[in-house]
Amino acid sequence: MALTGDADTSLKMMTLAIPQRSLAYFTELNPADNSKFIEARVYRKWTAMKIPSLIPTGFSCILLDKKGAAIQANADMQEKERFERDLQINCVYRIQGFGFEKTDNWGKTLDNDMTLCFGKHTQVDLVTDDDYPVHYFNFAAYNELGGRLEKKNPILTDYIGYVHNVEKTKEYGGATGNKIRLRNIGIRNLNNNVVVFTLWNEMADSFRDEEYAQMQQPVIIAVSSCYLKTYGGQIQLSATSATRYYFNPPIDETAQLLAAYNQNNPTIPPLQLQTERSADWEQERTRNRVALGTLLLIDPNTQQRVLFTQDVKILNVDTTQDWYYQKCDECGGKLRYGYVHGQCHPYRTQPNPQKSPQTDGLIKDINILLQEVANKDPQVTPPEILALQNTRHVLQFRFAKPAGKGPPTFVLQKVMDHRPAILTGPSEGPSSPHVTATETQATTEKTHHLTYRFGLRSYSFRIVVTDGTGNATITCFSPQTDGLIKDINILLEEVANKDPQVTPPQILALQNTRHVLQFRFAKPAGKGPPTFVLQKVMDHRPAILTGPSEGPSSPHVIATETQATTEISPPPATPTASQDTPANTTDATHPPSSSAVRKELFGQSPEQESEPETKKQKTD
Repeated sequence: MALTGDADTSLKMMTLAIPQRSLAYFTELNPADNSKFIEARVYRKWTAMKIPSLIPTGFSCILLDKKGAAIQANADMQEKERFERDLQINCVYRIQGFGFEKTDNWGKTLDNDMTLCFGKHTQVDLVTDDDYPVHYFNFAAYNELGGRLEKKNPILTDYIGYVHNVEKTKEYGGATGNKIRLRNIGIRNLNNNVVVFTLWNEMADSFRDEEYAQMQQPVIIAVSSCYLKTYGGQIQLSATSATRYYFNPPIDETAQLLAAYNQNNPTIPPLQLQTERSADWEQERTRNRVALGTLLLIDPNTQQRVLFTQDVKILNVDTTQDWYYQKCDECGGKLRYGYVHGQCHPYRTQPNPQKSPQTDGLIKDINILLQEVANKDPQVTPPEILALQNTRHVLQFRFAKPAGKGPPTFVLQKVMDHRPAILTGPSEGPSSPHVTATETQATTEKTHHLTYRFGLRSYSFRIVVTDGTGNATITCFSPQTDGLIKDINILLEEVANKDPQVTPPQILALQNTRHVLQFRFAKPAGKGPPTFVLQKVMDHRPAILTGPSEGPSSPHVIATETQATTEISPPPATPTASQDTPANTTDATHPPSSSAVRKELFGQSPEQESEPETKKQKTD
């Protein structure tokens, strides 16, 4: 009995010698002290991924304590299944037996220097306590995004605003490479600045379209742990594996956004807009018929990517503005009438004839081709260009300036199928080319220069239109003026006075005529009512190419697909830190010939041309 009593006493002494862990809040944790336990709500959890292979590497979650602090915890793959089961979202647990590690700078979800480590000795016990915060955000303001991007801030970004638009899921790539799916959501703040938020793959598929469609407008969306990037000069938020989004979360920022909306929009009803192009001409001709009086009350920043149509009467032409503009073939800057760009060309010489299109020998001159085709819409690839498919050529080219991730692209420099003709024999004309080589060369230079200048001219006149509810100003650029007035180059050949400040009678004749126009909001340049930019003249159904196509694809189908993408979706954001982007993301949806041709033929898009005075185009 004595021995038993001694053993019990020894066991009690050992038990008393082990200190009990004490409760600590996150701000009280010390990475060198293992004597604490925590009580926390599981806020988010996800599977950590290795980038860019997207191989799962472990379990991660964010915990919230009673004081509103947040901390991330990680576990290895061996323990992932256990913690996925034991830690449920929004439940409160007592957790002990955890370690610490220094937070990795890549993909930081929180501004913390340490992260908790869970393992086989970690104990998790459910606690009944609802006195914990429901959400945790550290929102960035719109004007802070640029600074974060420049400093390459390692902390992932939280953002909040109104849902501006929700696009359908799009798929890129194919079986021969990588395949990705993405969905873009526009988020608008109180100043009507819109940021694109991109969901990838499973996140894009799981977006609840039906639930969102039934929500009362406006809908507030808060997104967390997004990778901040830029594409084409536009700031974008790219979802990561840690990203979650919440509709109308019960936080102060949501209340502020709703209050501001109700105060600033008491009389304007929400617009029911169709953002997808219609393949049916009559439906497209009447899509988004919104009265001008209503459009003039809307902040143009909120509908920058939406096309409207309206049957209008042209009241007058603004003769105070230049009716056309021309760009320098060297620097891309605007050429003012009567001024020369002496800094771009050698003294007493014409512009370098080598600046003429490098497509010579591959296809006919652009101006000749434009005279032949019935549909001059740059988004409709003519059969003559499609006929280049499956043909062989010897090409001289160079690397293009890289625009982002993906394989390098190239710029055509010269077509070298045939040796250039050498003038050796006597000419059948009145003079010998050999004798008058200098004169012939000068004539050739003049012809090439004239052709190239034609490709750089564009209308830029303004018209004031009305539909009976209000008067609006629309700026008209080439080639969107097709169907309204003849080609700019033909008109310039007809008028005697080519001063762009003298509006020709052919343009003034547009006054008091009626047209169905498709247009969009122009980017606001200052105070005053919003203005618009002409997108298409829709008076008559476009001519349908009834003859057989010279290439394997139908131009009409290509136009429909490409137009829908041009209006609705920005180029897919390259997920440099959150997803594995395939090398060629455009093959599945867009024929590369169409977009490449548009870029080579017409240079700038109408959106870029809306500010010809301030924007400069760099030529390759």
